[in-house]
Amino acid sequence: NKPMHRSTAFRIIKKLDSNIWCHWFRHQRLSHLAENLTDRQLIGISGHRSSQNLEHYVRLNPSAYEGLIPTE
Repeated sequence: NKPMHRSTAFRIIKKLDSNIWCHWFRHQRLSHLAENLTDRQLIGISGHRSSQNLEHYVRLNPSAYEGLIPTE
């Protein structure tokens, strides 16, 4: 099987929902992985050079780190 070209994926996704873009999947996947991996592991998977770059991609669910940060 030949990998799908990114322009083909873009056209398919836009037909399904015009509000979703291909890069959204990258954001979602990295955000999901961030709940269980270390910064170093995420950097290795994402191909970024530092965790600062990941801040643009990763959006953590507040419940994922609930109880880890003292509130009092």
